[in-house]
Amino acid sequence: MGKRKPPRAASARPGSALPALTPSTALKQQGLAELAELFPSEEIKRLKLSVLTSADPEERITAIRRLALAPGTPQEKVVALLTALSDRNPEVRLEAIRALVPLGLNPEVAREAEQLTSGTDKQKAAAAARIGELTAAAGPGEMSVLLTLIAGTLKTDLPDAARRDLVEALAPAAPVLARNTEQLAGTVALLAEQATERPAELSRPVRSVLAALAREETDGTVDALEQEARRAPDANARRALLGAFGSIHVPAGRRAR
Repeated sequence: MGKRKPPRAASARPGSALPALTPSTALKQQGLAELAELFPSEEIKRLKLSVLTSADPEERITAIRRLALAPGTPQEKVVALLTALSDRNPEVRLEAIRALVPLGLNPEVAREAEQLTSGTDKQKAAAAARIGELTAAAGPGEMSVLLTLIAGTLKTDLPDAARRDLVEALAPAAPVLARNTEQLAGTVALLAEQATERPAELSRPVRSVLAALAREETDGTVDALEQEARRAPDANARRALLGAFGSIHVPAGRRAR
């Protein structure tokens, strides 16, 4: 079996902020004894590894389907499924979205995520706008899923309107991001990347999100903005980062140069 490096989610390492999703009653009432016989611990480990490292998309899809049926806590499954949300293959991402619904993901989030992954350009733009609305109202559990979904989707081909709406959807997530240093650092790096690649379309929404992050004024926010500003090779992205950094009240000695 071919192996590949696990895809790196731009805004979060899977497991760094696991969704507190609540599995459906039907899932919890399945015949656990029978499932335990069908899925011994070594088989579950193999399935997780296949989701993360298999070079074959069909094999990753099959592993997701079997993992969804296997016994285990929702938290254990979500670690692998969050990684799959950032998979380069759209069919793998779709399967991960569907597998999260029985674990408690809001079906409306799943529906919009499917449109964002496999819809027409018009459907993707509408789904991106709706995901922005859902992000603004999401609890901590679904916020983690949405952040991973947004970060992974921004790495794919998208119509300009959908990309802009997804970037803007990160602004209401600022309070959650500011409390998780890994998600925060990944998001700031993602924003710098988007501003570098599409300065005309995304400079304004990127600056808006960076300003929302800066308003949180946590130590993690200061560190993430400073570090990314120091290594950003693009002048436009660097200016946006320095602008956000400069709006935070920090000691002069910490100001990025």
